[in-house]
Amino acid sequence: MKAKLCCLFLLLLCAPVCMAQNKKEKLKPDFAGTWLLDVSKGKADASDTRLETRLVIEQQESQIKFIYHNRRGDEREVVCYTDGRGEENPSFITVKTVGRSNEPKEQTPLKSKTGWEGEKLVRRGVTRQTVSGRNFTHEIVQEWKLSQDGSTLTETTRSRNPNLMMRSGQRSLGDEYTRVFHRAPDE
Repeated sequence: MKAKLCCLFLLLLCAPVCMAQNKKEKLKPDFAGTWLLDVSKGKADASDTRLETRLVIEQQESQIKFIYHNRRGDEREVVCYTDGRGEENPSFITVKTVGRSNEPKEQTPLKSKTGWEGEKLVRRGVTRQTVSGRNFTHEIVQEWKLSQDGSTLTETTRSRNPNLMMRSGQRSLGDEYTRVFHRAPDE
């Protein structure tokens, strides 16, 4: 009888933890599908052929794959893992210098870690490149969030170069831009 009571007590003690775990799993939004850029929102140059206007997202367990398509037919793939293992993807950051070659001589991949913060997917990473003998380090934070009805995906990217000095002598605070995508009609 005591053994049965102990088992029942342990079961009741563990039940809230298990239920909380199930709630956490349910909070993760499903980004999978095809998304189209709304050029009227954000700071996108609608005439730029490099502008990524279509985004296809594949989401399976802890792997989320973002495939960005531009008007020229090029695609850029980013794979993120939400289980803490980290990832390495080609960097999308470039430094332009005035009066010199804009091609970086050496650029490292963007090494990042991705995880859920509530209903928001957050990716934090660092990439480095050398341009005209100068080293640049970029700290990148990207966030993806679905609207309540699941029809709009907002992507916010913040980049910061802690080593970059502006002409005024102040450190660069970095850039932030937001892109808004709407779920494709077929979805």
